[in-house]
Amino acid sequence: MSKKDVLDKWNAGDMLPKQQVVSVIIRTKAGDILTMYHNKIEKITNPVGKVDPGDTVEGTFLKESGEELGIKVEEVDMVGHANNAYTRNGTTVKITEYHGVVTKYTGKIRNAEPHKHKDLKFRTLDELRAMPSEKLSTTLRWVLNWLS
Repeated sequence: MSKKDVLDKWNAGDMLPKQQVVSVIIRTKAGDILTMYHNKIEKITNPVGKVDPGDTVEGTFLKESGEELGIKVEEVDMVGHANNAYTRNGTTVKITEYHGVVTKYTGKIRNAEPHKHKDLKFRTLDELRAMPSEKLSTTLRWVLNWLS
């Protein structure tokens, strides 16, 4: 991605000074975590999505799971939240992340947004912990910390 592409990749919603995002945690019975490479942030992450103005965290969690993964979440346990700040094109953006573990869903997990994500797969905790932290999203780092 060229420098111009990086500077142009943030849309108006990405530049709002305060934002909320949901962090979708899906694990196998063996404990592996569903991850993907997020093209825009250029990091490995668990599925995430922005809460649009007027939407709820819970509603966004359900919507994003369907949009990104093609599944219908039936049960989720909200397990925590974290606050972060980023600089995007010289603007500080404060983000509150809401983390939830999917305990029941229907449908088959698939990459429903291949133009936004690639490399959708379950990774072991050991594999993720061996990666340099700068390669992982803040949401995924939070999940790894929470599981420690």
